Amino acid sequence: MTEKAAIELFGGWGLALRPCGSTTMRKGVSAVVPLTGACLHGVAGLEINEALVELLPHLTGVGPRHWAKELVNQLTGRLRNDLLSDGVDVDMGVPSSLHFGRVLLDVSHLGAAEFYLQCGDGLVRVFFDFDPLADPGFGEALEATPLAEGQSLFF
Repeated sequence: MTEKAAIELFGGWGLALRPCGSTTMRKGVSAVVPLTGACLHGVAGLEINEALVELLPHLTGVGPRHWAKELVNQLTGRLRNDLLSDGVDVDMGVPSSLHFGRVLLDVSHLGAAEFYLQCGDGLVRVFFDFDPLADPGFGEALEATPLAEGQSLFF
């Protein structure tokens, strides 16, 4: 779902992206959007290199960080709509960007995933890092677990 959504999103901006293997990006920008809900907490993010930014429309006052934030926001909105169609409601936070902050993930952990897309020399890395609940119960309401005095609750 998410790879197809990313390809369609960039296609709307005139870029024909295709999947490619893992690669190292240099001189780019990262952006993330936090997602929270009853079933999961985490972030959706992307990294784009300078070559990809050059392929996007040139707009006055819009730089790489603006593009990264806008694109990750649009991609996260698509993800949110897909989750809603499965009965999972999540709230999206405000996109944040880093120029260039590489987000490292251990994709062997449950809830972490990434994939790479390419258009010429332009590269996109899309990543997700979620802390799913033990039993998300997609489409079902979850009840809060009562806490005893002195117990910790981590977010």
